[in-house]
Amino acid sequence: MDLYGPGSISGFLDLDRPLTGEDDEAERLWSNGTGGSADPGATEARPYRFWPDRQGLIGWGHDQHGSAYYFWPVEPEPADWAIVVRSECDEWHESFGPFTAFILGCFEGVGRPAFMDRSWPGPEPRYESYA
Repeated sequence: MDLYGPGSISGFLDLDRPLTGEDDEAERLWSNGTGGSADPGATEARPYRFWPDRQGLIGWGHDQHGSAYYFWPVEPEPADWAIVVRSECDEWHESFGPFTAFILGCFEGVGRPAFMDRSWPGPEPRYESYA
């Protein structure tokens, strides 16, 4: 994501990334939908905390069906952070390993969320930059 910036993979999965580094941009991209700082905590329906809480989910993308994609910082190194996906129906999927392994697994049909559109990414996936 640092190399290519924000964009879309085959018009389905949008990768969100800060461009300016301003606080309001980070709040808009990574808020938990409740105004940011007041995370009510994990519940049965929402089993994860959100940033800025310790090990809180950090949003990095969304798809055309309303699923949200997050980094889950359970490891000290960002390259080792897990991926969590929440479907539009509040189903959750965890994937452990680097971001690139998750994306490649989705391309190959390995370890991808069961609720992810099976027609994606198509025969020739492409990255389209928004930068």
